[in-house]
Amino acid sequence: DPTDPTDPTDPVDPVDPVDPTDPVEPITPTNPTTTVDATLVNKSLSATIAPVKEMVATEIKNGQFTGSDVIFGAARTNQLSKVQIKTLYNQMLVESKAGNISRPNDIARVILNLQAMGINPTEFAGRNLVNELYQTKDVTKQGTYMTATILLALVSGHYQAPTNAQFT
Repeated sequence: DPTDPTDPTDPVDPVDPVDPTDPVEPITPTNPTTTVDATLVNKSLSATIAPVKEMVATEIKNGQFTGSDVIFGAARTNQLSKVQIKTLYNQMLVESKAGNISRPNDIARVILNLQAMGINPTEFAGRNLVNELYQTKDVTKQGTYMTATILLALVSGHYQAPTNAQFT
């Protein structure tokens, strides 16, 4: 009896869920019927500009931006002025010289921010931040989010890993 847990046997007449002799035709995809109103999208994006500018100003004032997602987002969407980029770059230089950009997650986030601002992270304050990140031995010990950030920093610039890279 196949329903008796003490005597499990195969059923006498198993049911085949798929009949290979009678294949089903795939469903033809249809075009979406919903359209996106560009005016609404632009209005929504415009509504974010003022709050983002306020957050950027606060982060610059407080000096808490080295690995900031706000700065990254603002830079990627061209919401940073040249003056702000110069200010941020100079403050990152100070942080670098003070030794505050040394952990893999910090390096990765600075790489992303520099890229977003149009600055080459392989030539930052006499440092090649990309190669420094490739030389990190304990990347996988950073946690899932930071490991993903590190990978993003390395692949986003299409950098070539050095032959002696510790992490690829």
